[in-house]
Amino acid sequence: MTRIIPLALSLTVLVACGKDVDTDGDGIFDEQEAVLGTDPTKADTDGDGLNDLSEDEDGTDPLSTDGDGDGYLDPWELTEGTDPNDAESRIYIGNWPYNPNKGEMVDVPLEEAGTKEGDQFAHLVLMDQFGEYVDLYDFAGQGKPVLIDISAVWCGPCNALANWLVTGEDEVYGFEKKYSEVREMVEAGDIYWLTILGQNAIYKTPNLETLEKWYENYPDPRVPVLSDEPAAYELYVKYGWPTMMVVNDEMILQKDVPNSNRTSFGALDWLVEYHATLGAE
Repeated sequence: MTRIIPLALSLTVLVACGKDVDTDGDGIFDEQEAVLGTDPTKADTDGDGLNDLSEDEDGTDPLSTDGDGDGYLDPWELTEGTDPNDAESRIYIGNWPYNPNKGEMVDVPLEEAGTKEGDQFAHLVLMDQFGEYVDLYDFAGQGKPVLIDISAVWCGPCNALANWLVTGEDEVYGFEKKYSEVREMVEAGDIYWLTILGQNAIYKTPNLETLEKWYENYPDPRVPVLSDEPAAYELYVKYGWPTMMVVNDEMILQKDVPNSNRTSFGALDWLVEYHATLGAE
């Protein structure tokens, strides 16, 4: 005679034997998790948003959020189509930040962007000095301000500004005397600095060669050098070159776009005040 064992009792026996048990419900039995070294009580051992089974199937490391150590989390790389196991295959060659939530931001096209404090900066995707297209909204959500510098290759003060940022030297415009805190914050990673080249030496849109040359002259690996292909300068450059703006980590302008000599360096003044708040309780 066949003896029927109640389901509850069957499960109890299986648990007792340690067989075919998946405590965290991630699709991997606890015995297999012991072999993998993952936590059988956590479906996502490393907490990167990919459950352990997905990581095992995708070939990523379930014990590390960034398996190849390139600064980009494994799920971000899978989303962007780069190899999470190859540090040379990364979202941006320049190691610029990545905002996985930028799709949730209000998308403000250039033709709808404003220039007043409280307006959101236009959603721009621009080519950098490595020939890659960079989504400026990737700099949002990082918990730090972003200085946006719109410069031109033919502009003397623009070149002096870029040289000062790299060397700390400036004998003409007094950038170091007035704004040394800003340069120090860029070096420390407390703020981002983005240089957008609006015009080349003959007032045309800069090409990759122009970006590479600017980066060669002013080599700062922290600063993306971007070509203003959509001519955003026509909206933002109201007074002169360089035009600098500071936005918060939601890409919201913190001051009106400069429109006079008195306001031309207002973004740097704002950042000096911001510097005073760092470390303050």
